[in-house]
Amino acid sequence: MKSELYQKLFFELKKIPSLSKKQISKIIEYFLECSESNILDLNSLILNFKRSTKKCSICNYLNNQNICYICSDNTRDKKLMVVEQSADIDKFEELKIYKGKYFVFDTFYDLKENNDHFFKLIDELKSLCKSYNEIILAFNLSIIGRLTMEMIKKILYKDFKNLEIYQLSSGLPLNGSVEYADPTTLKESLDNKINLKRTSNEK
Repeated sequence: MKSELYQKLFFELKKIPSLSKKQISKIIEYFLECSESNILDLNSLILNFKRSTKKCSICNYLNNQNICYICSDNTRDKKLMVVEQSADIDKFEELKIYKGKYFVFDTFYDLKENNDHFFKLIDELKSLCKSYNEIILAFNLSIIGRLTMEMIKKILYKDFKNLEIYQLSSGLPLNGSVEYADPTTLKESLDNKINLKRTSNEK
């Protein structure tokens, strides 16, 4: 029978998104095989990384500057891609298939939950939209991802009459995220992005 300390550690690691029970067990086994000095070094590294990492004050990208290198680059295209997480930005930057700027929208619109953080990010996004004519929504194509994109589209079209909003094409698999898409699929999804037309109520 697993000890109480094991259960507590397992519970804390379970808070990390997308980790399976098997993966958590493997991590705990790795900790047990490490020397105490290794554990202390790892703890120190995590703390230092935590203290030196911050969100860009403009786009929310995780980096070590108040304003990230992307937002500081005035040569970039006048396009804004809205992504779910900083890892999505890393993927696009690594592939060099997009030359615009980004905004990290790290929440979904939930019909059953409080959406205060969603609307906070909407306000931040709206303040940026004044500088762009094209917005690309790069959320996963799950039900909640589609709902979130629809809500963002409705709100932005209401306030910005000259804005064009796109989403990545359906080349991405259902529930698939940008972070794990293969380079060819991601490039095709961007090249064939879908124009989210205004409805009669949004014109």
